[in-house]
Amino acid sequence: MPAGMILVDSPADPRLWPYMNTRDRELAADQAELFIAEGEHLVRRLLASRLETDSVLVTTRKADEIAPLVPSACPLYVATDAVIQEILGFKFHSGVIACGRRPGNPPLRALVRTDAACTTIVVCPEVHNTENLGALIRIAAAMGADAMLVGQRSCDPFFRRVVRVSMGAVFTLPILRSSNLRADLMTLRQSWGVEV
Repeated sequence: MPAGMILVDSPADPRLWPYMNTRDRELAADQAELFIAEGEHLVRRLLASRLETDSVLVTTRKADEIAPLVPSACPLYVATDAVIQEILGFKFHSGVIACGRRPGNPPLRALVRTDAACTTIVVCPEVHNTENLGALIRIAAAMGADAMLVGQRSCDPFFRRVVRVSMGAVFTLPILRSSNLRADLMTLRQSWGVEV
C-alpha cells in the first residue's frame, strides 16, 4: 500500500466516527462543522473545490485511483468493502466517500456582486425536503445564480442528501443560512437596491 494511506481493519475505529451510520444520522451544523460527500464524483468535486476536506475513506479497489487527488495533510483511510459497509451501515457500491468541513456562513454583503451589473440571489424561505433543496442548489448554479439565501426554516444545505442531489454545486455556490430572512431581504433591498 502506498505511503500516506491508512489501513483500517475495524469498523469501530474512532477516527471514522463521522462516517458511522451516515444513513441514520446527519452531521447537523449545530452538532459538528463537518459534512459527508458520498460517491466518487462528489468526492472529486470536493477535493477540487475551495472547501477543506477533513478525510477520505475508500475501498481497497479505489485507493490507487483516488490517492493522487488527496492532499498530503488529509487522511486517506483504506478499508475492504465489508468493513466500509459496516462503518456506513448500508451497502456502498461506489467505494469513495469523504468528510468535508463546512464553510463559514458568509456575511450578507458577500452575496451581492459589486463587479457586475446585477446579482441574482435565489431565496428559499422554507424548503424542508432535502432532495428538493439539493435540486434547487444544482439548478441555481446551472442557471448562473450568484448566491442562495436559505431561510431559518429550511433544511441544512450540507445534509448528506442535499449535497448528493446538488451534485457538488453546494461546494461552489455561496449559500447564506439566514437567521432572520425578512430582515435580510430588507437589508438587501435598502443597502444594495436588490429587487425582490
